[in-house]
Amino acid sequence: MTLRVWLTALCLGGMMLHAQLNVEFLSNLDYVPILNDIWGYVDEDSTEYALVGMTSGLSIVSLADPLNPQEVQFINGVNSVWRDIKTWGDFAYVTADQGQQGLLMIDLSPLPQDTAKYAFWHPNIPGLGFYNRSHNIWIDEFGLAYLAGSNIGGTLIIDVKADPWNPEFLVKMPLDYAHDVYARDSIVYTSEIYLGQLRAYDISELDNIQLLGFVTTPYAFTHNAWLSDNGNAIFTTDERPNAFIGSYDVSDPTDIKELDRFRPAATAGFNVIPHNVHVWNDYVIISYYTDGCIIVDASRPDNLIEIGNFDTYPEEHGGYNGSWGAYPFLPSGIVLMSDRQHGLFVLAPNYVRGCFLEGNVRDAETQLPVVNAQIEILLEPGDESEVLLPEYSDPQGAFKLGKAVPGTFMIRVSHPDYIEQVLEGVFDNGKVLELQVELMRKPQHIVTGRVVDASSLAGVPFAFVALEGIDRSYQTQADDQGEYLLPAIIEGSYQIYAGNWGMYQVSSLEVFGAVTEDIVIRRGYYDDFLNDFGWSVTGTSQGSQWEPAAPVSELLFETFQCNPAEDLPDDFGPNAFVTGNAGGDAANDDVEQGYTLLSSPTMDLTDLNVPVLSYSPWICERLIEEQVYFVLVSNGSDTVAVDTITTLALGGFWQTPDEIELKGMLEITDQIQVHFLVQDILGTDNVIKAALDRVVVYDAMPSAVSDQYTGLGELRIYPNPVNDILYVILTSETVKADKLVLFNVLGQPVASAMMSENWGVLEIGNTVPSGIFLVQVMEGDAVVGVGSVIMD
Repeated sequence: MTLRVWLTALCLGGMMLHAQLNVEFLSNLDYVPILNDIWGYVDEDSTEYALVGMTSGLSIVSLADPLNPQEVQFINGVNSVWRDIKTWGDFAYVTADQGQQGLLMIDLSPLPQDTAKYAFWHPNIPGLGFYNRSHNIWIDEFGLAYLAGSNIGGTLIIDVKADPWNPEFLVKMPLDYAHDVYARDSIVYTSEIYLGQLRAYDISELDNIQLLGFVTTPYAFTHNAWLSDNGNAIFTTDERPNAFIGSYDVSDPTDIKELDRFRPAATAGFNVIPHNVHVWNDYVIISYYTDGCIIVDASRPDNLIEIGNFDTYPEEHGGYNGSWGAYPFLPSGIVLMSDRQHGLFVLAPNYVRGCFLEGNVRDAETQLPVVNAQIEILLEPGDESEVLLPEYSDPQGAFKLGKAVPGTFMIRVSHPDYIEQVLEGVFDNGKVLELQVELMRKPQHIVTGRVVDASSLAGVPFAFVALEGIDRSYQTQADDQGEYLLPAIIEGSYQIYAGNWGMYQVSSLEVFGAVTEDIVIRRGYYDDFLNDFGWSVTGTSQGSQWEPAAPVSELLFETFQCNPAEDLPDDFGPNAFVTGNAGGDAANDDVEQGYTLLSSPTMDLTDLNVPVLSYSPWICERLIEEQVYFVLVSNGSDTVAVDTITTLALGGFWQTPDEIELKGMLEITDQIQVHFLVQDILGTDNVIKAALDRVVVYDAMPSAVSDQYTGLGELRIYPNPVNDILYVILTSETVKADKLVLFNVLGQPVASAMMSENWGVLEIGNTVPSGIFLVQVMEGDAVVGVGSVIMD
């Protein structure tokens, strides 16, 4: 016998303080060994039992008093992380996926007066060999047991009905590996984890098993599946961080169709992993590892609503600790949860139906569907009864969502292109609130102007122009005179970019009516990879190379972010350069045994007084032993290393932009190139992923510009460098200034102050990061003085 400790509700401490919805804690039986799966059994006098899988065997627990569960027998088995349990009549059958135990068979009928009898089945099957282990077991209504993931290949079908002590081997299913199976009405649904698919097989003729259909599940790592009560829907898990529960229409197994996806709102994005689903009375009961027990109303399988939860593992989110299995089929209605670290939990759910909200969103004028409208059920401040995520309308404008707690709540419907609506809705359990919404488009305005060379005041032919708002962007190209037109801009606040390779400007623009905006661009280079300016990639990497792309998330060890999930925030467009962007496992998409080199087009920096290079790097490295990410600058004849980028921990993030003054490092020519080198020198054991965005070369001390944009006087700026208060004086007898503006390297204003008698004082404090900044003083809209300052 192994040491167990009984914990009362009082002893659970912080666990009992953890939030729960519609689930009552009854009791907890803690075990020293780690648990795995769980099942239940009811004897002839209606006493209920928990059959608790452990790494060292099987524990049989009496629930005669569910407030005080008592272990009545322990059966030793081989040591195994994985153990699965199912029952047929009074017999329990237990698999283990390590060692050579075979199939453990237990006659539970002597309980409670006597101990259960047991034996092991490990036959030599002709043509296949000795059966020693399997990963999972399922037993259907005909007494056919399915041994999934067996050591002799595939899934074995055996008969346990005719003689429960002596199973008869019938056939091996025609598939390589299924992690789990579910069978009903002679259709077997296999969770083929490494194919990432749910498959349906017709086994009505065991000598002629036929594949009917299949579907790839949301995270392509199909762990288990369970059929609805009426057999028309099936629900799946993918054992991956942040994965969904999938819902599918299998009324025609030859044409499986996805209906909905679900994941807990409270921990979305926290790398929580779903494990197993079970279905009872159209509720899906999920063991969700570090989220514990999650109960979902699946009576409308195309609108899955969380109606209950109880966290058995209140420690950190993510990983494979916590709840392994859930068993909801006992006549009393209690749910048994096996938590790997915290033992057996006996829970009493309050099964309520969801309060459903369904409807459509249309354009008020055209009556066309509004796609990707956001629908939110708004909770009152301080309401912690449940956590809700917004839903989005589909290509037909339809939406489906809901909540567990009834009442009157406000509903917000919004879309970046439309004026939002906030409506009142009365929610009742088990009822559908229908909502038909018509949205009015936001006003649209014309933005026109001219892209102007700051030195010559001439129009810049064919300059790129882009507007970037919080949730939308626009691009165009100027004509041969530098004139540009953006004809239908949704009103709002934007950043506006104009330039080409060699000149640029970034500034703010408010669009709440027709706007004419001339954009004065200066010498310098700006690239956030919105446009293709001609970067080149070379290298010897046997894995990934640099490539331009909208980054997609890639995880290492299913936990560490090793490819950006998005490009640099607040830049133009969705693109960055990344070293591979296939998605999935980062270890299969990294730089391998070689290098990849990203090189800019040539740059003429000869007319920049103080050329400064700025860039935003991103890196993830598994073995932090060697430098792997370098920045080089060449001038046509010489190449120097100007920076080495490091990561402080496994897992990547966008780092603070580096700024490097190039003068003094090498001779400044008209053939300057910047190179970003990522290399793997440790071989296949290492994982290296890198990214790059927003490369800028600017003049930290630009020359005076002329006429209508200036009339410059001399600026005195002190102290310089500065870290607290900046004083600016315009020394001119003819020019007056009334405003002082501080710009960053992107040309974006970061601070400003009024000037009096050509004096200005700017309190910096901690509001401005270190680096080189441009100072402009202005009279009205005219720039009358420029300079630069270094922030410590």
